[in-house]
Amino acid sequence: VDATEQAAPTVEAARKIILPSALNSQRVRTPIVNMGSYTEHKIKAALGNEDSKLYITAADDSFSTNPAFNPTQYLSEFPTNTRFGTPAIDACSRGTLPASGMTISVPSLVTSAGGQSGVAPTVTVEAEGGAVDNTGMVTEYLTGTVNKYSGMNTISIELLERSDPNFYSELTQQLQNAYLKTVDTTVLAAMITAGQQGATQAATSAGVIAYAADAAQKVYTATGYFASNYVANPSQWQLLLGATDSTGRPIYSASQPMNAGGLTEPGSIRGNVLGLSLYVDKNFAVSTNIDDSAVILAPEAFTVYQSPQAYMSVNVVSNLQIQVAIYGYMATIAKMPKG
Repeated sequence: VDATEQAAPTVEAARKIILPSALNSQRVRTPIVNMGSYTEHKIKAALGNEDSKLYITAADDSFSTNPAFNPTQYLSEFPTNTRFGTPAIDACSRGTLPASGMTISVPSLVTSAGGQSGVAPTVTVEAEGGAVDNTGMVTEYLTGTVNKYSGMNTISIELLERSDPNFYSELTQQLQNAYLKTVDTTVLAAMITAGQQGATQAATSAGVIAYAADAAQKVYTATGYFASNYVANPSQWQLLLGATDSTGRPIYSASQPMNAGGLTEPGSIRGNVLGLSLYVDKNFAVSTNIDDSAVILAPEAFTVYQSPQAYMSVNVVSNLQIQVAIYGYMATIAKMPKG
């Protein structure tokens, strides 16, 4: 057969296949498209319509019928309102507690103006050939008692070994919070006992200004040091936050106050009041703006001597319990009681 007589194969061009648009859709077809259609089919399903039941049907299985598969999940968060710190101690000067002994003493020369009976040398103006004034120096020791501050918690071996690992860390943190609260409260009470009484003032912004002015003068006169710290209870803090001038503008809370009276903020217990560093302390025994609700001091006048806090764990073999304790030592000395 002649090759030229062979018929060429028929080649069909590729044809585009067009499908109905409905076949390309991945949406679930449901007659419920709004609140009205939902209400319609809910009523029909309740009346027995099988088609409506396909769209309005309560689940056969839920957490109410399968509570075993809905376990409570405990997070590692641990809310507590015991954290606070030691504002009163922070406002004082700090000293190093010796490694031994339960009593500490420091030599002191504080004259009667400062509330103690020391005598300082004197210098006088004398005429030519006149006798030189001779005044003996009289000093004394100021003594502080070292006290132990401690707390303990007894826990079972099961709780320690089979509980969340965070338990032990939270327990020790709570012991430390309790320790700090106790030593801070102790220092605050000692400052109030040792201090001199300020002049009576009104519980107003003007009273705060007068109080600071009176305290600054008295502290400097008695000690030669400057008052620099203002320890206030929360009620005094509230007074400062809400203090306004005659036009209603905040005095201590504005970002750019006209008269620069200081700065107090709801989000911080530190601030500034009339040039004094503010320390807000909720451990005051009184909760209102009355006597002993605030202390203004020169930190050099009152010193806190503290040891580091330590932890001790003891195993009780008879019942396999563990006793965890925190302890530390502290002494305070009012070096210049009128400071």
